[in-house]
Amino acid sequence: MTFATQTEVKAWEQEINPCEHTLCLEQTKSKQLESQSELCCACRKGFMLTATDLAHCANCDLKENLWLCLQCGNLGCGRAQFGGVGGNSHGLAHTDATGHPVAVKLGSITPEGNCDIYCYSCNDEKSDPEIKAHLAHWGINIAERQKTEKSLTEMQIEQNLRCEFSMTSEDGKELKPIYGQGLTGLKNLGNSCYLASIIQCLYSLPAFKERYFEKVNGLPEVLNPAEDLETQLRKIGDGVWSGRYSRPDSDVVASEYSTGLPHQKGLAPAMLKALIGKGHEEFSTMRQQDAFELLMHFFNHIEKSGHPEGLKDPVSDFRFVLEQRLQCLGCKKVAYRTDTQDNISVPVPARRIKSPDVAMDEGGEAEAGKEKKDVFEPVTIKECLQIFTADEVVELTCKGCGCKQATKYVIHPIVSSFPNDE
Repeated sequence: MTFATQTEVKAWEQEINPCEHTLCLEQTKSKQLESQSELCCACRKGFMLTATDLAHCANCDLKENLWLCLQCGNLGCGRAQFGGVGGNSHGLAHTDATGHPVAVKLGSITPEGNCDIYCYSCNDEKSDPEIKAHLAHWGINIAERQKTEKSLTEMQIEQNLRCEFSMTSEDGKELKPIYGQGLTGLKNLGNSCYLASIIQCLYSLPAFKERYFEKVNGLPEVLNPAEDLETQLRKIGDGVWSGRYSRPDSDVVASEYSTGLPHQKGLAPAMLKALIGKGHEEFSTMRQQDAFELLMHFFNHIEKSGHPEGLKDPVSDFRFVLEQRLQCLGCKKVAYRTDTQDNISVPVPARRIKSPDVAMDEGGEAEAGKEKKDVFEPVTIKECLQIFTADEVVELTCKGCGCKQATKYVIHPIVSSFPNDE
């Protein structure tokens, strides 16, 4: 692979760690696996065969996608995978029957000790620091192994890089790409949807559009543009709003979109991501992150960056004053407190409706062969805000009478902006 491709693949890779089941694995008495016994017989007869050629699932005839139980040595086929890899889930059935959680994919083992290890109890890929010793317990010498199948990570990356998106609406009509000002997309850098969603939301607001696109005259002159937040934010503003990058690209066709029509490549905000993530333990990585946490981090960077004369801070549109009124339950004295904030966390009530006898889809239609699931009452944003501003008794020591409790009232005009039940 080229360096560019390696970088793109690296962006999709996930961090895999050990779990309690791999760290505390207790193996049963060692035995010679059936496939190894057959291999010895074949060698004595002069046949040039490998253990992979002879091994098959203990419950069916599948000879690929085989998973070795590290606890007891059982060989079972895995689940069917995207891309046509077959599987009857006999490895999972073995875990359900015995409770043995950890298995390794035989075809993924390399001489360097890399391999797919799956913990069925955690239902996730894991690593095993002692995998060499655990495999040796079953007579498998890692140094002599040869990788014969794609790993789970490789299959996932391959699927991500050639993912085909559905270009049809709910009624089956084919959608066509559109182009023009304000119609420029963002390219996924690999686990970067949290960044793209924040950029798209912010730059759709008048404050950010004016600040970084409409009311600016070119890019500022700085020694290192890659390290200048103002430059990077204006670049994004020009990119998403100018329309200069919203054009069909003949190199991007049916490999990604089912229609086969050329579409735009989209902007890759790599410099902005590197700048705002620099020195941050989470945002500097290629792992998926929380969008709200990035928003708060982003606001902090913008507020500290300073603003040229005549241009306002776009984050100021998010600020509001939250006023609290505290009344002592003893002497009834009142105290007020005001705080300037740019966000609130509101509770969302979960009122479960009695589960139906059959599972329902999102449109309320019954789904055949599906397990029934919990159904909840719909909740309005107004109700969430009303709960947030509702009176509540809090622990507070009154300086006047020494009473330990007070009633807190939250006063904020945001509730009045929601007429009726909208």
